[in-house]
Amino acid sequence: MKVANFWSRCVLLAGVVFAVAPIALAENKAADTTKKSASQSEQAAAEKSLLAGAAKDEKAGVPANDFCQCINVDLDAALRIEQGLAKPLPRNGLAFADTPLNMVVDQLAADTGLQIMLDKPALEEAGVGTDSPVTISIHNVSLRSALRLLLKQLGLTYIVQNEVLLITTNEGAEQNVRTCVYDVRSITSEREEKPTEILIKTIQSCIARDTWAANGRGEAEISAVKPGVLVITQTHAVHEEIHDLLTTIKRMTQNGRVESKTSSATQVKSRTEESLATFATKPTSRASAPNGRSSTAADDPFH
Repeated sequence: MKVANFWSRCVLLAGVVFAVAPIALAENKAADTTKKSASQSEQAAAEKSLLAGAAKDEKAGVPANDFCQCINVDLDAALRIEQGLAKPLPRNGLAFADTPLNMVVDQLAADTGLQIMLDKPALEEAGVGTDSPVTISIHNVSLRSALRLLLKQLGLTYIVQNEVLLITTNEGAEQNVRTCVYDVRSITSEREEKPTEILIKTIQSCIARDTWAANGRGEAEISAVKPGVLVITQTHAVHEEIHDLLTTIKRMTQNGRVESKTSSATQVKSRTEESLATFATKPTSRASAPNGRSSTAADDPFH
């Protein structure tokens, strides 16, 4: 009987060990995967550190083929321009004092390798000469940000059109609308319509509210051809803002999923430790000896 009790305890302990071992192994694998992913993320972040100040979220611009493609646009040319805009300025930055706009544009084209042109008819209509003087001194930002600050002095902006970066007026840019298709299934759902409807309302409420036909103030359109796929007709500038918003939502959604998985792994580990602690502190029942007294360690042949 004593031997049987001892082996019963051994079998019980072995059962707990074998039950816990797979869980512990799974946790170790999950931890290794998390560390590996973190290492890869850190490496990717280091490689793109030069672009950290250049783009709000490693943006490839309106025609970015990660989740957006525009109709009647040369994707390769447009993507090349958008990537050029996302790059940081050269080491010497932008430093001009009372320099004619056309000379600044020529210098930027030479420094960046981008095809940059002035929309002369639009500038003339707005009363802005191509030789209008500009002054700017800026470093350590993206070409996109620097160009916006530069053109703001003259009330100008830029668009990507006919495979070139075209500097034009705000009015001219507003007349140039494009239709783009957005794949947002990673943000919403490819089966349910409600999440897509919520995203549409969010875009219309947060981005260029006065431009949407649905708000009764503009002509821009946004619709879903199916859950998770949007078709949007807007100006270049607004498409950039939409891209920023969607990229941020996508990043935060993915981060939330990672945190959820990490939390689940922590909970499993906690339950495992509690189970081991409970077993270790649980008193072992003692069998009664034939003479009525409790068996002790001295009666156990294995002690």
